[in-house]
Amino acid sequence: MVVDGRTEFVGSDARSAESAVRDAVRQPKAAVHITTGEAAADIEIDPLPAGRVHKAGVFVAYAADTGTQDVLRGENKGRHLRHVSIVKELKQIGTLDDRVPFKTRIPLESGARLIVFVQEAGNGPVWGAALMPSGHDAGR
Repeated sequence: MVVDGRTEFVGSDARSAESAVRDAVRQPKAAVHITTGEAAADIEIDPLPAGRVHKAGVFVAYAADTGTQDVLRGENKGRHLRHVSIVKELKQIGTLDDRVPFKTRIPLESGARLIVFVQEAGNGPVWGAALMPSGHDAGR
């Protein structure tokens, strides 16, 4: 499990998970806002926290809610697996700095979750994130 792109541990370690989430909540963030319309979403992100980092990438992921797979080989051979939040497309849509907010409009994909996040280069820390579930309401 990885929390905020900063802390990693075995996902079954409940104590480490609680501690990492508690620490992540206390870290400064760049607020990410998603407002949806009929076929597009407006993305607005506050500048990065002053003095912490000077530049980070803005990423968008479109994800399916669920999916299944029949495993033909390997350790799970013969099993029917169920997956959740399957990323179908991931792309960088811009950069954010510590001085100017980021604003853009992107298309929505029917039936997909929209995930927007801000992350430092090189798999660095995550500075903000937001999710718009599938089946969103216009104007949310």
